[in-house]
Amino acid sequence: MEQNGKYQVAEISTRAYATAAILAAVGVFCLYFSCPHAHQYGVNLEKQININSALQASIERLPRVGEKLSSQIIEYRQNSRTQSGQAIVFKSLDDLDNIKGIGPKTLERIGPYVKFE
Repeated sequence: MEQNGKYQVAEISTRAYATAAILAAVGVFCLYFSCPHAHQYGVNLEKQININSALQASIERLPRVGEKLSSQIIEYRQNSRTQSGQAIVFKSLDDLDNIKGIGPKTLERIGPYVKFE
């Protein structure tokens, strides 16, 4: 190995690529096994979220739910609490069907990740 030339750079570069490949493999393994069905939808949630109290950032992590839909969920939740006076707005997955933009496919995909408390 030449200390002051391109061989040293090549050795460091090879180590960096090997380290990156190992870290990527570990990341894929953790994503795949961290939550049931996570590998299908690209979601990495360690536990289910309570849709009745979750923050917008948590709701946005659900499959097929982005910023717009998560804000609609929160707005619906707040309006329903004001009208009914009850803390638990969503009692089942079917209650989320009342929100514009949520249909059967979205309900199917978010089902494993939400709880209703």
